[in-house]
Amino acid sequence: MTLNFPSSPATGDIFNASNGLAYIFDGIKWTSQGSFSTGTVNVFKIDSIASSFNGSLKTFDLKIETKVVKPINDQAVLISVNNVILEPTVAYQINTNTGQITFTTAPTNGHAFFGIVFSRIPLIDAVNN
Repeated sequence: MTLNFPSSPATGDIFNASNGLAYIFDGIKWTSQGSFSTGTVNVFKIDSIASSFNGSLKTFDLKIETKVVKPINDQAVLISVNNVILEPTVAYQINTNTGQITFTTAPTNGHAFFGIVFSRIPLIDAVNN
């Protein structure tokens, strides 16, 4: 597998590689963030954001144990609102730099929320990335 890193990175840039890992540029070199074992996938429950649903807000921080988590892409999470599983990139998008989810339609007050993150890196590394 070949990794194609950006050619002119700035210090602190993050590159989400096709191997499932994130890399950060330290000003000299790219350093992998976390590690994974082939075939091992960690699954983490996302803290509920249902209390913030009001019918107008569309963007929310994704947190695990009160810490913002930054999933690798839209498909790395399973999201359910009002007991309906939502389709990634259609019903929501994940900002991998900020750890925020933006819904296409604002969830309504009283709707339930459930979400999980799939990751090949441990929780501490998933949160730090």
